Amino acid sequence: MSDISPIMRTVLTKLYNSCHPQQPALPAQYYDLTQVRGGGAFIRKFRDDLDLANQGFLCRLFSGHIGTGKSSELQELQKQLRETSPMDKRFFPILIDMEQFIDAYDAGIPDILLAIVAEMTFQLEEAHISVSDNIVKQWWGRIKETFTTPLGTDNVEVSVGIFKARIASLSKTPSVRSKMRESMEPLCSVLLTEVNLFFEDVRKTLTNLGTEEKYTDFVLLFDNLEKIERFGGQEEGETSHRFFYITNANTLRSLQAHIIYTVPLQHLRANLGELNGLYGATSFVLPMVKVRERANLDNLYEPGIECMKGLLRQRLPKTPKVTLEEFFTNEGLNVLIKYSGGDVRDFMVYVRDAISMTDSLPISEATCYQALRGSISNIAPAVSFIPGSWEALARLDVDSQQSVDVFDQTYSELLRQRYLMEYINGGEGGGWFSDPTPWYAVHPIIRELPQFKRKRDSIRQTM
Repeated sequence: MSDISPIMRTVLTKLYNSCHPQQPALPAQYYDLTQVRGGGAFIRKFRDDLDLANQGFLCRLFSGHIGTGKSSELQELQKQLRETSPMDKRFFPILIDMEQFIDAYDAGIPDILLAIVAEMTFQLEEAHISVSDNIVKQWWGRIKETFTTPLGTDNVEVSVGIFKARIASLSKTPSVRSKMRESMEPLCSVLLTEVNLFFEDVRKTLTNLGTEEKYTDFVLLFDNLEKIERFGGQEEGETSHRFFYITNANTLRSLQAHIIYTVPLQHLRANLGELNGLYGATSFVLPMVKVRERANLDNLYEPGIECMKGLLRQRLPKTPKVTLEEFFTNEGLNVLIKYSGGDVRDFMVYVRDAISMTDSLPISEATCYQALRGSISNIAPAVSFIPGSWEALARLDVDSQQSVDVFDQTYSELLRQRYLMEYINGGEGGGWFSDPTPWYAVHPIIRELPQFKRKRDSIRQTM
């Protein structure tokens, strides 16, 4: 960055850090991409359903590729739920990041219940809403009785804050986690009853607050739950996902609260009808942002390109006042957007790589291509590792319908790895029954690789 002024270098550093690919957008950074995602607006739909629901509880499944922005959408929903709706309803949202409480390759129902109690009591305390801590004391007492050696707080009265910290810490130690679950699993029906009684206590407290402070109810928002790969001792992957979301559906639905569960996209696509039936509602998928024309993937879809630029503008620091054009050439930014395929997380990775490689402003097209080199070198061998992948991807690329068999193991794995990208926008005016239908495209970087082009050309010659 030798040719960049100190002021612009400082701004560039701020932009780099505001584009962290593993962190959801802050409230001030949120940018609504609904118009170029398709499939409807997740936040608006869920809020409307809450407004209309006067009996029972909503239980919704929320899915999408890793990196599409599910966490950002859940955080924005969390913010909006606190606001009074047109139907004069206001909700207390409890966002539970399951990565704090679970090991992705060793999870069980007790982990979910512990996470609910730990996070819910903690967030209520943070909001200065006083509820009984009896459940915390009772559950911590059970946990301590499981172990013959002290857990570090045996002589301390466990507060709500300590409970969350201790549960999060203990869950990261395999032997401790296994022993806790072993002692709690036989009590699952009892624990569920206790959680639901706790919910009732919380609900009464929230609805009896002062006029300005009171809430209609609370909502549980589970984030990163879809990242569980092994559940209940089952084989990892689809077997575990089916055991968790389908076999245990009655347990998940027995929690007497409005809930959103995140679910792996490949599992949802392979079991959509069954899942919708079990959970009593249409599941919601957050698609990739459409940045390529469906009819010709080599052509950029301008509304999608502009929205991705708008998303990046939202990450620019407010002071000093700068424009996106001062940092990126239009050609360079188009390269980063095109080869992200509309994946927000990949786009953030490419932006950061381009920033770290540049020594002048605005960042050139050549530097942006250079920023893709890491992904290019990683993707080719990774795709080759999946049996039959080049053939499957090439056949999709020449398919005019751009559809796949979601039960096919190769396509399922390609979807999981994001080498196959799902879109729900772009029916090109096909009507009510075709516009919302998912379609699939090969990752744009893969489409440029020699191995892919050779396989595609070979298939075309046989058509």
